[in-house]
Amino acid sequence: MIQTPPTTSAKKWTFETAILQLEYRLQSDHLATLEAAVKEYQEGDPAWDFVRNLNKQIDTLTAENKRLRNGYNDLIMTVERKCPGESRYETAKRYINEREAIADCDSAKEALK
Repeated sequence: MIQTPPTTSAKKWTFETAILQLEYRLQSDHLATLEAAVKEYQEGDPAWDFVRNLNKQIDTLTAENKRLRNGYNDLIMTVERKCPGESRYETAKRYINEREAIADCDSAKEALK
């Protein structure tokens, strides 16, 4: 069976697609070359080492902040009922201080025996 050549619009579409694919490949190759050059430049530059260290410190501090925030929220939410005129934080702090004072008295009594 003899195939007929594609219509003009199909030829045009194929040509435009080929051009776009070629442009994309050239841009991708250029981008890869540029990324390699930037990476090579960054490896020996103390400023980039400084920035990388700062980013590591930020990540570490962010994780620590999250851990502490979760612990704080857990502690505060352990107080089921806050006292009138106090925040939940103030009630929790007062409970802890009262318990610590009792513990100090108990240890002082033990020391006297």
